[in-house]
Amino acid sequence: MQSRMTRALALVTTLLLSFAAPAAAGTSSSTIQVPEISAQLAQPLTSSTFKTSRAEQRAREYHQRYLERKVARHKRYEQRKRERHRRWIQHKKERHQRWLQHKRDIKLVKELRKRWGHYWEALRGWLRSISQCESHGDADAVSEDGRYRGKYQFSFQTWGMVGGEGDPADAPEPEQDLRAARLLATGGPGHWPNCA
Repeated sequence: MQSRMTRALALVTTLLLSFAAPAAAGTSSSTIQVPEISAQLAQPLTSSTFKTSRAEQRAREYHQRYLERKVARHKRYEQRKRERHRRWIQHKKERHQRWLQHKRDIKLVKELRKRWGHYWEALRGWLRSISQCESHGDADAVSEDGRYRGKYQFSFQTWGMVGGEGDPADAPEPEQDLRAARLLATGGPGHWPNCA
């Protein structure tokens, strides 16, 4: 116990003497500067001043990977969103085209009824018989050589002559009926010699 007190007193005495020496030299104790400490404090603090631990490095890498995954996920979401919008626009255009075609079909039916009057029902009976004879009522039927197509087995030349466009077998069934009615009304059943 006494040796500890002796060592403590010696340490306090040494500290007092170290502070008293500059005072004896004519400098005040309030302006004491330790060159080593002041030089260290004068240096700017940078990221290299502190050493990062392995745990901090792993945390930074994990956060970086998390940000990359988040950005990639957002890009995929935006791409799917654009794709859904493109399909919606395409579906809307197709639906509008079908609606316009339906309106044209209705207009043509009204025109045919107005022009032919009581002959319209007779034309419908003729068309029903011709379609059953030519293709058994199948609107997608194609002949073996591929020359005649559709419910009434139109050739491309005859289809274009009555105002049709494209492949007769790809046209809606009401349009095929109307084109066949126009052909029957203008040229008679001679256009279907096998079923006339």
